[in-house]
Amino acid sequence: MLIRNQDLGSVQLVAGVFVLLCLLMAAYQVSEHYAGYVQPELQRYVIRILLMVPIYAVDSFFMLLHPESARYLDAIRMFYEAFALQSFVWFLLAYLQQQARQNFTTYEEILEAKGGAQEHLW
Repeated sequence: MLIRNQDLGSVQLVAGVFVLLCLLMAAYQVSEHYAGYVQPELQRYVIRILLMVPIYAVDSFFMLLHPESARYLDAIRMFYEAFALQSFVWFLLAYLQQQARQNFTTYEEILEAKGGAQEHLW
């Protein structure tokens, strides 16, 4: 073991403080997204990605407390990591679909939006 037994309590204390700080910050960010829930098709994916941080923190903290159960806790972490990556891909697809709906269909519409054709110097 890399940590001596007499230092293990202080390591667990410091880790617990940072896990608590992480949980508070993640809870604040998620609550802010829920408070301003104006784009649900995008924000639900952002919330899923934001929840990755506290899940990793709690998982790592429990692995520090109970190293013998690391195999099972690591499986939970890997499952949520895959879920968060899938949510990120779905977020990108939803964002690009939203942007595609706002795009113009013809070259004339693009020119009209920019104020018409511009004169060239030559």
